[in-house]
Amino acid sequence: MSSTNAIMYTPWLDAMRQIAGHHGLSVSQENLTRMMAWERGVALESAMVRIARRVGLEGRVLQDVPCERINQTLLPAMLELKDKGVAVLY
Repeated sequence: MSSTNAIMYTPWLDAMRQIAGHHGLSVSQENLTRMMAWERGVALESAMVRIARRVGLEGRVLQDVPCERINQTLLPAMLELKDKGVAVLY
């Protein structure tokens, strides 16, 4: 993975680490970066779901769902913000 791609995905991988830690799972940034490299050519949403499963989480993609409509059993969740930033909703 090029350094540009690694930087682009870093916020997503940081969010994945936060969620894994919330569930008592330990995963290193290095391992997540390697997993992301294996997903080259795969849509970001699909890659995140597949990586989540590899680290012991469950993932799915929801689009255009207001935060207040997200079922609390799905939390914590990664959110892509309008400015393309990433946040973790607890």
